[in-house]
Amino acid sequence: AIAAETMKESGKKVAIIDFDIHHGDGTQDIFYDDPNVFYASLHADPDIVMPGTGRVEDTGINNNIANFPLPIGVDSEAYMNALNGACQQVKDFNPDYLIIEAGFDGHKDEFPNLPPITQLGDEQYHEIGKIIGAMQMPSLVIFGGGYNQDVTSGAFLRYIQGMEIGRGVR
Repeated sequence: AIAAETMKESGKKVAIIDFDIHHGDGTQDIFYDDPNVFYASLHADPDIVMPGTGRVEDTGINNNIANFPLPIGVDSEAYMNALNGACQQVKDFNPDYLIIEAGFDGHKDEFPNLPPITQLGDEQYHEIGKIIGAMQMPSLVIFGGGYNQDVTSGAFLRYIQGMEIGRGVR
């Protein structure tokens, strides 16, 4: 939110894509009525995972909020469909800058003693990076979460590599 506010100071429009497994309730609240910021969040079912916010019907005063709550155990295809929907809404908003809240706590191996929250692995995070990178927008990636450092480091690396490919850097 601080980065978005700073970018807005120059009169620019900013979009945020948040793919941390928890909904960004604070970010949504800050920009709920701001026509110059679009916030899209992909997160786990708010009836099961805290903070319990981020329902589809929460669209903001200016229709500048898009929530994609996903079922526990969501497969890669459904996740990518939601991501593509979020990216299309971002493109329609036509921002000057894109901020990515990159959370890796949804990795299928994040919590080895619990059922996976998603079926996403390193290769799916690579694909997420390619999809977001292909939007070709000036971007800021903010590391947003992950508790298992053995899993997070690989997923983050694959995500950044995917962004580079999507942007045509490699």
